[in-house]
Amino acid sequence: MTNAPQHSPGEDLPDWLRPPERRSHRRTLIIAAALTMLLLVSALLVVLLNGGDDQPPPPALSAPQSSPASSPPVPKTEEPPGSSQPRPAGRDEIRDAAQDVISGFNDRDSTALRSSSCDRSSITEDFFDEVPESVRFSLDDRMTVAGSSATVGYRITSKSGSVTHDGSMYLNWNGARWCLDYAT
Repeated sequence: MTNAPQHSPGEDLPDWLRPPERRSHRRTLIIAAALTMLLLVSALLVVLLNGGDDQPPPPALSAPQSSPASSPPVPKTEEPPGSSQPRPAGRDEIRDAAQDVISGFNDRDSTALRSSSCDRSSITEDFFDEVPESVRFSLDDRMTVAGSSATVGYRITSKSGSVTHDGSMYLNWNGARWCLDYAT
């Protein structure tokens, strides 16, 4: 048995010839996983929420139907504010509609989300198959209302609490309710 000091391979070599030190790739893997999750959720939201553009206009905006020959033409008058025409609800109703969307996402409930969507056919039963259980959705304080359109801010966070995405959902008044058109 010798009492010679133990050397690691390459210890006597110059720096440029030594093998690189082994580094932990944990941080890189965590960042890559977080970015992948963000991309999946963003792509899912875009696909989900961009499906409502091909709906026909509501009946009130459609071309007038031909009237029966027996009825005389009625002059068109402008209705004063507060008339019987349904009007978009206020900010509280918009916030409630947006919260219904958020609840549908957090509960992974395609039926609830479908009922909040303007294009209900865009939400299928397998809609949440690619949404990680580790993310939560919440509303933030941003809201802009312009007539029958509203933009509401939302946030996606991981279970650890780190923010992975700040986005906007776009709601439209369809004559009876506020519904989700799309989100970014």
